[in-house]
Amino acid sequence: DGTYNAPGAADMKGGLALMLAALRSVEATPAAARFGYEVVINSDEETGSFASAALIERAARGKVAALTYEP
Repeated sequence: DGTYNAPGAADMKGGLALMLAALRSVEATPAAARFGYEVVINSDEETGSFASAALIERAARGKVAALTYEP
C-alpha cells in the first residue's frame, strides 16, 4: 500500500533525507574540496548491528569522526 512498516523505518527515512540534504549543502560550497567522506548505511541498527558490525568497523578505520543521522 506504499507504506513502510518495520523497526526503524520512520527514523531511518528521516535520517537519510537529513543526511542527503546536508551532503548536498556541503557539496555546493568550496569547503567540499578540503575533505572527503564515506557514507555507510546499515539495515540492522535497530537490532544491534550484528550483521553489519564488521563493515562499520572497516569503514571507521582512519576516520576522524562519525555522524549518525536520525531526526
